[in-house]
Amino acid sequence: MRIIIADDEPLMLKDLERVVRSVRPNDEIHTFSDGMELLQFAMENPCEVAFLDIRMGDIDGVTLAKELKDITPRINIIFVTAYDDHFRDAMEMHASAYILKPAKKEAVERELQDLRYEVDNKKDVSLYVTCFGGFDVKAKDGTLVKFERSKSKEAFAYLIHNHGTTVTTRDLAAALFEDEEFDDKKQVYIQKIISAMMKTLRKVGAEDVVNKGFNSMSVNVNKVDCDYYRFLDLNKDREELYANDYMIQYPWAEY
Repeated sequence: MRIIIADDEPLMLKDLERVVRSVRPNDEIHTFSDGMELLQFAMENPCEVAFLDIRMGDIDGVTLAKELKDITPRINIIFVTAYDDHFRDAMEMHASAYILKPAKKEAVERELQDLRYEVDNKKDVSLYVTCFGGFDVKAKDGTLVKFERSKSKEAFAYLIHNHGTTVTTRDLAAALFEDEEFDDKKQVYIQKIISAMMKTLRKVGAEDVVNKGFNSMSVNVNKVDCDYYRFLDLNKDREELYANDYMIQYPWAEY
């Protein structure tokens, strides 16, 4: 489970992190003193639980919770505050819980065991893909996937870009080599690129990410955790959280 914690008071933030880690030592926990940094992280890394201070300097916790729910509607919001006069606001946000500071281990443990939205700890994702700020791929264990050929990485990027739509070998050649003629030699070369791409994916146990047909293929979007796909799923314009260029390495992605 991925947990995020926000508080603009360093001591409070550190103390809450300590308590949460004592309750969930094996979970992925990230702390933030800046609300916008937290939102940027949440856009690129789906989170199941957010511990939020209601009164923060750059953005209040209730507004932050609304922004997080736009990104991940079923995120569990747990408000942690020194004040008890925001309970109504918290409940209107369909928060999972409301804890008074200083957060006690017993309270944190209780609320994490009784979350509003069930957490799926067995997500069937084979790869983590980043498209904004440059294209990169990570395996399940978080290690960077290293493609043997730069063109095989670009081929996989093009499949990701097409978001599950079938791509022919001719389509792929047109993207990777622009106006070059698609002759027999080019077709053989494309097949070598595809073979190298699949070899790399097999090495990290992610061969199931690509659906292959006769001279065509597509990406299985259900096997990929991708920032671009989350961006496409947003129900309103959130471009300010994607300040970096999209797949900046590849000319075909410029538009």
